[in-house]
Amino acid sequence: MIILVAWLLLALARINSLPEEDMFSNDFYPHLQYTQIISLEDRLPSPYEGNETYQPPLYYLINSLVLPHPNELDKSSHILSVKGLSILYGAISIFLIWLMLIKIEVPPIYKLLTLLFVITTPSFLFTFFTYTNDALASLLLIAIVSISYGISCSNKLTKKPFLLLLAVSTAAIYTKYNSFWCIAVISLICCRNFLLLKLPSSKDFSIIIVFILSVVLFIPWAYFHNYIHSGKYLPFAHYQESNIRRNLDISKRIKFLRSILNTPFSKEVSNKWNSPFVFPAKHDDDNKRGDYLSYSFITSVIAEYEYARPALFVIWTIIWIHLLMCLLGISIIFQNRLSILSVCFIVLSHLVQLLSLSNNIEIHSYHMAYRFLIWNVLPWSVLYTTAASFKIFNSNFIYSRLVLVLMSTGIAFQVYFLMTAVGNKYL
Repeated sequence: MIILVAWLLLALARINSLPEEDMFSNDFYPHLQYTQIISLEDRLPSPYEGNETYQPPLYYLINSLVLPHPNELDKSSHILSVKGLSILYGAISIFLIWLMLIKIEVPPIYKLLTLLFVITTPSFLFTFFTYTNDALASLLLIAIVSISYGISCSNKLTKKPFLLLLAVSTAAIYTKYNSFWCIAVISLICCRNFLLLKLPSSKDFSIIIVFILSVVLFIPWAYFHNYIHSGKYLPFAHYQESNIRRNLDISKRIKFLRSILNTPFSKEVSNKWNSPFVFPAKHDDDNKRGDYLSYSFITSVIAEYEYARPALFVIWTIIWIHLLMCLLGISIIFQNRLSILSVCFIVLSHLVQLLSLSNNIEIHSYHMAYRFLIWNVLPWSVLYTTAASFKIFNSNFIYSRLVLVLMSTGIAFQVYFLMTAVGNKYL
């Protein structure tokens, strides 16, 4: 309850302080256009009618029912209501993360600090108060991960969790296409027994079957809407539905990975780290374009925006705290089975994103953004909580106290950041 109240106060305060309705929101007007077509014209747009109309329809259908705006006078109220709905999606996501952390046998204070650290992270908050389908998709994908793990840990199989998983996974696919990434990662983990030359367990096999059914339920939309209107089952402007030979061309995949898996030490880049921002629209050396690891990490913390305030010292401090937290979280990978599973899930998520990027005709920097993997907040929360309670040589002073100090400091800096952040819109 404390966490949810803190979340609502933080999100509402941030929304009310925004000088413009599209600030800190990705592709705000194209997403709004999709809803306007549904509300004002009582039809679904064709895939290439607008910049975002290739997206699946569920998010926009829900928005069209929230204070439908027949004229411009009602638009502001509609936008504010949809953003309020996004905050609700965030609250439900936080509750699902809490349900996962309950499974970890550590004192409640560690779970409380972890959740506060997560919900005050700028990228998390910005995901859940914007007018984009990222908000609903993130909730549904976090729910998929949570339900799937619950099924795998259950001692008895019943129909209810599988039906719930089917409903949520289908809804996720009808909300955003990167839902396929999450489903693919969970399916791969369910096939882990193949490494031992064994078949998947009955629970893992059932989860895979549920996901297959979800994909089957998406076929009517993929054909009767996408294919008929665009000639593509997945009508991305930047996506190429390639043939089997190209997909199996390992040399091209390796060449692509080498081109974007750079680090600050792998080659000289003049002004790459003079600023903490990613500058997604720039094409010079002052940004982190073409560097997947840097781009993904920075956007996982401060999102894809450039800020005039607060001071760079505050932003750099937040970034360094998150980097240390990531390293400390990964370092306890062998603490328990859940930690191993969490790290594997995170690594597979990034690999699936990289493989998906290699199918794009043209790579834009924002394709590498962490908001497409925001559902990884759940395994990261598990790692942070475990690290905070980790003991070395039967004493938790050195290690866990460091984690607690980092999280507490991070929470303070992040709250200050969120209350004072002013900057450019998405570039």
